[in-house]
Amino acid sequence: MSALNKIAIFALYFGQLPEYFPLWVQSAGRNSGIDWFLVSDQNVDFELPQNVTTVFATLGQVKEIFEAHLGRSINLETAYKLCDYKPLFWLMLPFAPEREKYLYWGHCDIDTYWGDLEGFLAGLPLSSFDRVFDLGHLSIYRNSPACNSVYELAPAELLDRVFSSSSIAGFDEQNGINRIMRRSGFRVLPTGGRVGDVDPGTKEPRALPPHLNFLPHRIWVANGNPQITYFIGRHAVHRRCVYIHFQKRKFSPGVQAKSFYFDTTGIVAFSGAIPPRPVEATKTNATYWLRIWKNYFRTVIEAFWDSVVGLNRTGNPGGDRF
Repeated sequence: MSALNKIAIFALYFGQLPEYFPLWVQSAGRNSGIDWFLVSDQNVDFELPQNVTTVFATLGQVKEIFEAHLGRSINLETAYKLCDYKPLFWLMLPFAPEREKYLYWGHCDIDTYWGDLEGFLAGLPLSSFDRVFDLGHLSIYRNSPACNSVYELAPAELLDRVFSSSSIAGFDEQNGINRIMRRSGFRVLPTGGRVGDVDPGTKEPRALPPHLNFLPHRIWVANGNPQITYFIGRHAVHRRCVYIHFQKRKFSPGVQAKSFYFDTTGIVAFSGAIPPRPVEATKTNATYWLRIWKNYFRTVIEAFWDSVVGLNRTGNPGGDRF
């Protein structure tokens, strides 16, 4: 566990904290071998676990930190635009009292419920990876000059567009850092199916991607353990998740419940062995499925092309460009 207590994960949130925020705190606290930092302009009025720290800062102050490092003015007028600056969240390390000890740093969202992330990381050859997970709601990077400056490998025109536009470019994921790291030879463990990622485009909460989660299923937490249960006839098959990401959904959670599931009304506490089968089967119109498959094939083609390009380049972290 000695390597784990050298991980700092930062969540930046500005404006009124959501009602589900205690869920994030509760589940982060159970991962006691990881240090969690909330950088926010809000005060938390309840006791936090020992490994969860709040840092008071405004969005304007964070913007000044980024601009001082980049040596240029940036567009950061809304908190949502922070998505594109997540590869710079290592600049929050000075807020940590023992910042010198961290071998890894990460960024995360607070619309998440953490399972045994600590145990998952403990089972990895962590030192073999430059990045663990590759999505904006959780990515953990090696605290090294190469990883901390990976964004610099993007073309200058892309960086200028990302830093000057108010639009979200997805630079923290596929449209930026993911592609850079693939092409540059960094060792990345993809998120894959390890997360219960709730589809924001459907009424009934169900997991992304839909082409792998087409069976009726329920996303839920059993005694603090996130999982997805698939219903096949009279049978139920369970898949454990490292965490749940319930993006773009407003909930009034029963935070005292040990077991709860997500449905159209919010978070529902229950005491049974498994949650009830979802009333609404997995169904969407043709336009929705066309978009899903288009995105899927685009991802596959991009990954293949990046592997071909990468084979013809140096493959040395920090030494490759788009």
